[in-house]
Amino acid sequence: ARQWFYDEVLDGVRLSITKKRFEGDIGWSTGREWADGLNETIGFKNINLELRWRFTKDQFISGWYVAREDSTNTNFNPQLTGLRWVNRPKTGFRHWIDVAAASGEVGGESIQGFGADMGVNIISKKLPRPYGVIALAYGSGVDGKSQDTAFRQSGLQGNSDKFGGISRYNYYGEVFKPELSNRMIASVGVGIKPN
Repeated sequence: ARQWFYDEVLDGVRLSITKKRFEGDIGWSTGREWADGLNETIGFKNINLELRWRFTKDQFISGWYVAREDSTNTNFNPQLTGLRWVNRPKTGFRHWIDVAAASGEVGGESIQGFGADMGVNIISKKLPRPYGVIALAYGSGVDGKSQDTAFRQSGLQGNSDKFGGISRYNYYGEVFKPELSNRMIASVGVGIKPN
């Protein structure tokens, strides 16, 4: 439900393995080129890996890695390595913690950044099912001299969620839809789901 590092339709192959409480995915993909017009993913090659340990029905810890390369630009090869801890029962107390380190090269600049997104979400079992969310996200940024401390997301992310409601929304901002880089974003929300 949270696609903080990967949420994109691409042409590629993926191998998924499940064994009791352990799950794993490894994939290789290119941009959407088959049966699609011009888009921002054409020319990219991507590798993604995620290993998950699901220690309860609704809760898991995972480690992940995403590497991208733009075949039309020799100065674009970001890599992200991260950890995730998510607990998402249908009702009650939920939480998520996502942390990642970015490295590689973007636009001729070496990058070495850090990002984190964490929060809690409480959903009532009783009608009209009120819920609340408190979250904080941080992406390291410019120190005044160079871009090398700026965190970058993968470019394949989808920064949206429902938080217990009906419709997804962009939790870093609906108007500009910013990437988590060189900024700190705090979120507080309440709502009801009457059905």
